[in-house]
Amino acid sequence: MAARGARAPRGTGGPHTAAERRVGGRGAGRVETGVTRAIRAAREGAAADPRLAGLESLARTLAAGVDIAADQPYALAQLSPRLLDVLETLMLIPRTTHSDALTQLLADIATPTVPDDEE
Repeated sequence: MAARGARAPRGTGGPHTAAERRVGGRGAGRVETGVTRAIRAAREGAAADPRLAGLESLARTLAAGVDIAADQPYALAQLSPRLLDVLETLMLIPRTTHSDALTQLLADIATPTVPDDEE
């Protein structure tokens, strides 16, 4: 029997708290911290809107992925536009922030290239 106050395992076992789920036990990175602050600021002291919980969670997950992928251009290029889209949907950034130039740059980075000698 589990100790009083202990968390029951979810799903197949695995980590149960945000800290336990973090890759290598790392803390929140700069992007994840910024997204969390933006979400809290947008609420302006109001309770969380349960209708936005999924999007807010997705924004935090994508932000954590961006932090982890900071030195991996392909992964960063895949995650960044998706994070920007979610932030726009949550109205945490203006629609004009996600420019065509940024979109093109991320698309260029995300496209694998074949060196000339391999063709």
